[in-house]
Amino acid sequence: MNAKEFFLLGLFSPHSGDRKTLQTQLHWTLRVTVALCFIGHGTWGLITKSGWLPFFASQGIEPGLAWTLQPLIGAFDIIMALLLLRKSNRAILLWMFLWAVWTAMLRPLAGNLEKVEVYELTSEQIKSLTGKHAVPPGSFTTEGPEGKHILQRVGPVKKGYERINEPFAMNLSYQSKEACAEFFGKISSKERNERWWVPIRGKAKPEKTQTWEFWERAGNWGPPFMLLIMGGAFAVRRKDLLGNYEEPEIKDSTIDTVFFLCKLCLALLLIGHAGFGFVVQKKMLIDHWQSIGVNADATFISQIGYAEFALGVLIFVAPIRPLIFLALGWKLFTEFLYVPADTVSGMGIVNIFEWIERWGDYGIPLAMLYILSYKKTKGSAV
Repeated sequence: MNAKEFFLLGLFSPHSGDRKTLQTQLHWTLRVTVALCFIGHGTWGLITKSGWLPFFASQGIEPGLAWTLQPLIGAFDIIMALLLLRKSNRAILLWMFLWAVWTAMLRPLAGNLEKVEVYELTSEQIKSLTGKHAVPPGSFTTEGPEGKHILQRVGPVKKGYERINEPFAMNLSYQSKEACAEFFGKISSKERNERWWVPIRGKAKPEKTQTWEFWERAGNWGPPFMLLIMGGAFAVRRKDLLGNYEEPEIKDSTIDTVFFLCKLCLALLLIGHAGFGFVVQKKMLIDHWQSIGVNADATFISQIGYAEFALGVLIFVAPIRPLIFLALGWKLFTEFLYVPADTVSGMGIVNIFEWIERWGDYGIPLAMLYILSYKKTKGSAV
Protein backbone atom coordinates (compact mmCIF):
# COMPACT_ATOMS: atom_id res chain seq x y z
CA MET A 1 0.00 0.00 0.00
CA ASN A 2 1.48 3.35 -1.05
CA ALA A 3 1.19 6.55 0.97
CA LYS A 4 -1.76 7.85 -1.05
CA GLU A 5 -3.78 4.67 -0.55
CA PHE A 6 -2.80 4.61 3.12
CA PHE A 7 -4.16 8.09 3.85
CA LEU A 8 -7.27 7.64 1.68
CA LEU A 9 -8.13 4.49 3.66
CA GLY A 10 -11.23 5.20 5.66
CA LEU A 11 -12.19 8.33 3.74
CA PHE A 12 -13.79 6.88 0.63
CA SER A 13 -13.44 3.19 1.43
CA PRO A 14 -13.93 1.11 4.58
CA HIS A 15 -11.17 1.34 7.17
CA SER A 16 -9.05 -1.73 7.87
CA GLY A 17 -9.93 -1.54 11.55
CA ASP A 18 -6.26 -1.75 12.48
CA ARG A 19 -5.53 0.52 15.45
CA LYS A 20 -1.90 1.06 14.49
CA THR A 21 -2.97 2.23 11.02
CA LEU A 22 -5.43 4.66 12.58
CA GLN A 23 -2.76 5.98 14.94
CA THR A 24 -0.38 6.66 12.06
CA GLN A 25 -3.14 8.41 10.10
CA LEU A 26 -4.09 10.60 13.06
CA HIS A 27 -0.51 11.35 14.03
CA TRP A 28 0.62 12.51 10.60
CA THR A 29 -2.62 14.31 9.79
CA LEU A 30 -2.34 16.37 12.97
CA ARG A 31 1.43 16.76 12.75
CA VAL A 32 1.33 18.10 9.19
CA THR A 33 -1.65 20.26 10.16
CA VAL A 34 0.27 21.94 12.98
CA ALA A 35 3.33 22.44 10.81
CA LEU A 36 1.38 24.02 7.93
CA CYS A 37 -0.47 26.31 10.30
CA PHE A 38 2.84 27.65 11.64
CA ILE A 39 4.40 27.84 8.18
CA GLY A 40 1.45 29.90 6.96
CA HIS A 41 1.55 32.19 9.97
CA GLY A 42 5.33 32.43 9.87
CA THR A 43 5.36 33.40 6.21
CA TRP A 44 3.25 36.46 6.98
CA GLY A 45 5.73 37.35 9.69
CA LEU A 46 8.60 37.20 7.21
CA ILE A 47 6.65 39.29 4.69
CA THR A 48 5.44 41.60 7.51
CA LYS A 49 1.80 42.40 7.86
CA SER A 50 0.47 45.74 8.95
CA GLY A 51 -2.70 44.02 10.16
CA TRP A 52 -0.62 42.64 13.03
CA LEU A 53 0.13 46.11 14.43
CA PRO A 54 -2.97 46.20 16.65
CA PHE A 55 -1.93 42.93 18.31
CA PHE A 56 1.45 44.38 19.23
CA ALA A 57 -0.18 47.65 20.22
CA SER A 58 -2.50 45.86 22.64
CA GLN A 59 0.63 44.86 24.58
CA GLY A 60 2.17 48.32 24.46
CA ILE A 61 4.67 47.54 21.68
CA GLU A 62 5.39 50.51 19.42
CA PRO A 63 5.03 50.11 15.62
CA GLY A 64 8.75 50.51 14.92
CA LEU A 65 9.61 47.60 17.20
CA ALA A 66 6.61 45.62 15.94
CA TRP A 67 7.88 45.79 12.36
CA THR A 68 11.29 44.56 13.55
CA LEU A 69 9.84 41.69 15.56
CA GLN A 70 7.54 40.35 12.84
CA PRO A 71 10.25 38.67 10.68
CA LEU A 72 11.85 37.20 13.80
CA ILE A 73 8.55 35.74 14.94
CA GLY A 74 7.84 34.47 11.44
CA ALA A 75 11.23 32.78 11.14
CA PHE A 76 10.84 31.16 14.56
CA ASP A 77 7.38 29.84 13.62
CA ILE A 78 8.75 28.23 10.46
CA ILE A 79 11.77 26.76 12.26
CA MET A 80 9.48 25.17 14.87
CA ALA A 81 7.31 23.72 12.09
CA LEU A 82 10.29 22.21 10.29
CA LEU A 83 11.69 20.76 13.52
CA LEU A 84 8.32 19.18 14.27
CA LEU A 85 8.16 17.62 10.81
CA ARG A 86 11.65 16.24 11.31
CA LYS A 87 10.96 14.63 14.69
CA SER A 88 8.17 14.62 17.26
CA ASN A 89 9.06 16.69 20.31
CA ARG A 90 6.76 17.43 23.23
CA ALA A 91 8.46 20.71 24.15
CA ILE A 92 7.94 22.03 20.60
CA LEU A 93 4.31 20.91 20.64
CA LEU A 94 3.76 22.52 24.03
CA TRP A 95 5.23 25.78 22.74
CA MET A 96 3.09 25.62 19.61
CA PHE A 97 -0.06 25.05 21.65
CA LEU A 98 0.66 27.93 24.04
CA TRP A 99 1.70 30.27 21.21
CA ALA A 100 -1.42 29.44 19.18
CA VAL A 101 -3.62 30.09 22.23
CA TRP A 102 -1.86 33.39 22.91
CA THR A 103 -2.07 34.67 19.33
CA ALA A 104 -5.76 33.71 19.28
CA MET A 105 -6.29 35.64 22.52
CA LEU A 106 -4.66 38.73 21.00
CA ARG A 107 -7.68 39.15 18.73
CA PRO A 108 -10.14 40.05 21.52
CA LEU A 109 -7.38 41.82 23.45
CA ALA A 110 -6.79 44.13 20.48
CA GLY A 111 -10.49 44.97 20.26
CA ASN A 112 -12.72 45.16 17.21
CA LEU A 113 -10.65 45.47 14.05
CA GLU A 114 -13.55 45.57 11.65
CA LYS A 115 -15.74 48.61 12.19
CA VAL A 116 -14.02 51.09 9.90
CA GLU A 117 -15.68 54.22 8.59
CA VAL A 118 -14.49 56.44 5.77
CA TYR A 119 -14.19 60.17 6.35
CA GLU A 120 -12.92 62.93 4.12
CA LEU A 121 -9.95 64.84 5.50
CA THR A 122 -8.13 67.83 4.12
CA SER A 123 -4.36 67.87 4.24
CA GLU A 124 -4.68 70.71 6.76
CA GLN A 125 -6.63 68.40 9.06
CA ILE A 126 -3.99 65.74 8.58
CA LYS A 127 -1.34 68.29 9.43
CA SER A 128 -3.18 69.16 12.63
CA LEU A 129 -2.88 65.51 13.65
CA THR A 130 0.63 64.74 12.43
CA GLY A 131 2.38 68.09 12.27
CA LYS A 132 3.30 67.48 8.63
CA HIS A 133 1.64 67.29 5.24
CA ALA A 134 3.62 64.36 3.86
CA VAL A 135 3.28 61.15 5.78
CA PRO A 136 6.57 59.23 5.83
CA PRO A 137 6.80 55.57 4.78
CA GLY A 138 6.14 52.92 7.36
CA SER A 139 4.44 53.67 10.64
CA PHE A 140 4.92 56.11 13.45
CA THR A 141 3.05 57.22 16.54
CA THR A 142 1.75 60.65 17.35
CA GLU A 143 0.06 62.22 20.32
CA GLY A 144 -3.30 63.78 19.46
CA PRO A 145 -5.92 65.55 21.55
CA GLU A 146 -7.63 62.22 22.28
CA GLY A 147 -4.61 60.04 22.93
CA LYS A 148 -1.88 58.14 21.14
CA HIS A 149 -2.41 56.99 17.57
CA ILE A 150 -0.65 54.81 15.04
CA LEU A 151 -0.53 56.25 11.54
CA GLN A 152 0.72 54.49 8.47
CA ARG A 153 1.21 55.15 4.77
CA VAL A 154 1.19 52.21 2.40
CA GLY A 155 2.50 53.27 -0.99
CA PRO A 156 1.03 55.76 -3.46
CA VAL A 157 -2.64 55.61 -4.33
CA LYS A 158 -4.58 58.00 -6.54
CA LYS A 159 -6.61 60.75 -4.98
CA GLY A 160 -10.16 59.69 -4.23
CA TYR A 161 -9.21 56.07 -3.59
CA GLU A 162 -11.41 54.52 -0.97
CA ARG A 163 -10.74 51.36 0.95
CA ILE A 164 -12.57 50.07 3.98
CA ASN A 165 -11.14 46.59 4.38
CA GLU A 166 -9.46 45.56 7.59
CA PRO A 167 -7.69 48.62 8.97
CA PHE A 168 -3.93 48.73 8.97
CA ALA A 169 -3.84 51.55 11.48
CA MET A 170 -5.33 51.61 14.90
CA ASN A 171 -6.34 54.21 17.41
CA LEU A 172 -4.82 52.89 20.60
CA SER A 173 -7.28 54.79 22.77
CA TYR A 174 -10.23 53.33 20.81
CA GLN A 175 -11.91 56.71 21.04
CA SER A 176 -11.02 58.99 18.16
CA LYS A 177 -12.70 58.86 14.76
CA GLU A 178 -10.50 61.56 13.35
CA ALA A 179 -6.98 60.76 14.42
CA CYS A 180 -6.26 57.14 13.53
CA ALA A 181 -5.96 56.73 9.79
CA GLU A 182 -4.19 54.73 7.14
CA PHE A 183 -2.69 57.35 4.86
CA PHE A 184 -2.50 56.55 1.17
CA GLY A 185 -0.11 58.48 -0.99
CA LYS A 186 2.04 61.49 -0.34
CA ILE A 187 0.41 64.87 0.11
CA SER A 188 2.61 67.60 -1.31
CA SER A 189 2.49 71.28 -0.51
CA LYS A 190 0.74 71.91 -3.83
CA GLU A 191 -2.10 69.65 -2.78
CA ARG A 192 -2.75 71.11 0.64
CA ASN A 193 -6.25 72.20 -0.27
CA GLU A 194 -7.16 68.99 -2.07
CA ARG A 195 -9.46 66.52 -0.33
CA TRP A 196 -8.44 62.89 0.13
CA TRP A 197 -10.38 59.82 1.14
CA VAL A 198 -8.81 58.23 4.19
CA PRO A 199 -10.08 55.18 6.11
CA ILE A 200 -10.61 56.12 9.74
CA ARG A 201 -10.93 53.70 12.57
CA GLY A 202 -14.09 54.46 14.48
CA LYS A 203 -14.85 53.66 18.08
CA ALA A 204 -14.75 49.95 18.76
CA LYS A 205 -17.84 47.90 19.41
CA PRO A 206 -17.78 46.01 22.71
CA GLU A 207 -14.71 43.82 22.75
CA LYS A 208 -16.78 40.72 23.53
CA THR A 209 -17.77 40.60 19.85
CA GLN A 210 -14.18 39.77 19.00
CA THR A 211 -14.11 36.68 21.21
CA TRP A 212 -15.59 35.05 18.13
CA GLU A 213 -12.12 35.14 16.56
CA PHE A 214 -10.60 33.29 19.51
CA TRP A 215 -13.01 30.41 19.00
CA GLU A 216 -12.57 30.57 15.22
CA ARG A 217 -8.86 29.93 15.83
CA ALA A 218 -9.58 26.56 17.46
CA GLY A 219 -8.10 25.05 14.32
CA ASN A 220 -4.75 26.55 15.34
CA TRP A 221 -4.53 25.58 19.00
CA GLY A 222 -6.55 22.34 18.94
CA PRO A 223 -4.26 20.07 16.86
CA PRO A 224 -1.05 20.59 18.91
CA PHE A 225 -3.03 19.86 22.07
CA MET A 226 -4.36 16.64 20.51
CA LEU A 227 -0.81 15.55 19.63
CA LEU A 228 0.25 16.22 23.22
CA ILE A 229 -2.60 13.97 24.41
CA MET A 230 -1.61 11.22 21.97
CA GLY A 231 2.04 11.56 22.98
CA GLY A 232 1.27 11.19 26.67
CA ALA A 233 2.76 14.59 27.44
CA PHE A 234 0.73 14.99 30.63
CA ALA A 235 1.87 11.68 32.10
CA VAL A 236 5.66 11.92 31.67
CA ARG A 237 8.52 13.34 33.69
CA ARG A 238 9.67 16.90 33.11
CA LYS A 239 12.93 15.82 31.50
CA ASP A 240 11.03 13.73 28.97
CA LEU A 241 9.36 16.85 27.61
CA LEU A 242 12.60 18.10 26.08
CA GLY A 243 13.69 15.12 24.02
CA ASN A 244 12.28 13.55 20.87
CA TYR A 245 9.88 10.70 21.48
CA GLU A 246 8.11 7.76 19.93
CA GLU A 247 4.37 7.94 20.41
CA PRO A 248 3.01 5.22 22.72
CA GLU A 249 0.48 2.78 21.31
CA ILE A 250 -2.85 4.52 21.21
CA LYS A 251 -5.66 3.24 23.43
CA ASP A 252 -9.38 3.22 22.69
CA SER A 253 -9.87 5.78 25.47
CA THR A 254 -7.33 8.08 23.80
CA ILE A 255 -9.08 7.68 20.45
CA ASP A 256 -12.33 8.72 22.13
CA THR A 257 -10.61 11.73 23.74
CA VAL A 258 -9.11 12.85 20.44
CA PHE A 259 -12.47 12.49 18.70
CA PHE A 260 -14.18 14.59 21.38
CA LEU A 261 -11.51 17.31 21.05
CA CYS A 262 -11.88 17.20 17.26
CA LYS A 263 -15.63 17.66 17.30
CA LEU A 264 -15.32 20.38 19.95
CA CYS A 265 -12.71 22.31 17.96
CA LEU A 266 -14.56 21.88 14.66
CA ALA A 267 -17.77 23.13 16.25
CA LEU A 268 -15.97 26.10 17.83
CA LEU A 269 -14.19 27.18 14.65
CA LEU A 270 -17.45 27.01 12.68
CA ILE A 271 -19.39 28.90 15.36
CA GLY A 272 -16.59 31.45 15.72
CA HIS A 273 -16.56 32.07 11.98
CA ALA A 274 -20.34 32.28 12.04
CA GLY A 275 -20.07 35.15 14.50
CA PHE A 276 -18.04 37.11 11.95
CA GLY A 277 -21.18 37.12 9.84
CA PHE A 278 -24.22 37.59 12.04
CA VAL A 279 -22.59 39.51 14.93
CA VAL A 280 -19.49 41.37 13.72
CA GLN A 281 -20.67 41.60 10.08
CA LYS A 282 -17.08 41.48 8.94
CA LYS A 283 -16.47 43.56 5.83
CA MET A 284 -13.75 41.12 4.78
CA LEU A 285 -16.36 38.36 4.32
CA ILE A 286 -18.41 40.58 2.02
CA ASP A 287 -15.26 41.21 -0.04
CA HIS A 288 -14.57 37.47 -0.21
CA TRP A 289 -17.97 36.67 -1.69
CA GLN A 290 -17.96 39.64 -4.02
CA SER A 291 -14.59 38.51 -5.39
CA ILE A 292 -16.34 35.50 -6.98
CA GLY A 293 -19.29 37.49 -8.30
CA VAL A 294 -21.74 37.06 -5.43
CA ASN A 295 -23.75 40.20 -4.68
CA ALA A 296 -22.99 39.95 -0.97
CA ASP A 297 -23.92 42.42 1.73
CA ALA A 298 -24.29 42.42 5.51
CA THR A 299 -27.60 40.55 5.30
CA PHE A 300 -26.06 37.86 3.09
CA ILE A 301 -23.10 37.16 5.38
CA SER A 302 -25.43 37.18 8.39
CA GLN A 303 -27.50 34.41 6.80
CA ILE A 304 -24.33 32.47 5.99
CA GLY A 305 -23.28 32.97 9.61
CA TYR A 306 -26.51 31.50 10.96
CA ALA A 307 -26.05 28.46 8.70
CA GLU A 308 -22.45 27.99 9.91
CA PHE A 309 -23.60 28.30 13.51
CA ALA A 310 -26.20 25.59 12.95
CA LEU A 311 -23.63 23.35 11.26
CA GLY A 312 -21.24 23.76 14.20
CA VAL A 313 -23.92 22.85 16.73
CA LEU A 314 -25.09 19.85 14.67
CA ILE A 315 -21.55 18.50 14.35
CA PHE A 316 -21.00 18.71 18.09
CA VAL A 317 -24.33 17.02 18.86
CA ALA A 318 -24.38 14.51 15.97
CA PRO A 319 -20.93 14.16 14.34
CA ILE A 320 -21.91 12.06 11.34
CA ARG A 321 -19.83 11.66 8.19
CA PRO A 322 -22.02 13.71 5.78
CA LEU A 323 -21.91 16.74 8.10
CA ILE A 324 -18.15 16.42 8.56
CA PHE A 325 -17.57 16.13 4.81
CA LEU A 326 -19.77 19.21 4.37
CA ALA A 327 -17.71 21.14 6.92
CA LEU A 328 -14.45 20.04 5.29
CA GLY A 329 -15.54 21.12 1.81
CA TRP A 330 -17.02 24.35 3.12
CA LYS A 331 -13.83 25.38 4.93
CA LEU A 332 -11.59 24.45 2.01
CA PHE A 333 -13.73 26.64 -0.26
CA THR A 334 -14.44 29.65 1.95
CA GLU A 335 -10.91 30.01 3.31
CA PHE A 336 -9.53 29.90 -0.23
CA LEU A 337 -11.49 33.09 -0.96
CA TYR A 338 -8.62 35.01 0.62
CA VAL A 339 -6.86 34.56 -2.73
CA PRO A 340 -9.37 35.94 -5.29
CA ALA A 341 -10.35 38.70 -2.83
CA ASP A 342 -6.69 39.75 -2.52
CA THR A 343 -7.41 40.22 1.18
CA VAL A 344 -3.90 41.41 1.96
CA SER A 345 -4.02 44.04 -0.74
CA GLY A 346 -1.51 43.74 -3.56
CA MET A 347 -0.19 40.34 -2.49
CA GLY A 348 -2.15 38.34 -5.07
CA ILE A 349 -1.45 34.62 -4.97
CA VAL A 350 0.65 35.07 -1.82
CA ASN A 351 -2.69 35.25 -0.01
CA ILE A 352 -2.64 31.45 -0.35
CA PHE A 353 -0.71 31.47 2.93
CA GLU A 354 -3.91 32.66 4.65
CA TRP A 355 -5.49 29.45 3.38
CA ILE A 356 -2.48 27.40 4.51
CA GLU A 357 -2.43 29.03 7.94
CA ARG A 358 -5.94 27.68 8.52
CA TRP A 359 -4.99 24.08 7.78
CA GLY A 360 -6.39 23.04 11.14
CA ASP A 361 -9.85 23.76 9.71
CA TYR A 362 -9.22 20.91 7.26
CA GLY A 363 -7.03 18.57 9.28
CA ILE A 364 -9.51 18.28 12.17
CA PRO A 365 -12.44 16.99 10.07
CA LEU A 366 -10.06 14.60 8.30
CA ALA A 367 -9.04 13.13 11.67
CA MET A 368 -12.71 12.76 12.59
CA LEU A 369 -13.46 10.90 9.36
CA TYR A 370 -10.62 8.43 10.03
CA ILE A 371 -11.91 7.72 13.54
CA LEU A 372 -15.53 7.28 12.45
CA SER A 373 -14.54 4.87 9.70
CA TYR A 374 -12.31 2.93 12.11
CA LYS A 375 -15.10 2.69 14.69
CA LYS A 376 -17.60 1.55 12.05
CA THR A 377 -15.28 -1.26 10.94
CA LYS A 378 -14.55 -2.30 14.52
CA GLY A 379 -18.25 -2.21 15.38
CA SER A 380 -19.25 -4.40 12.45
CA ALA A 381 -16.51 -6.88 13.36
CA VAL A 382 -17.84 -7.40 16.88
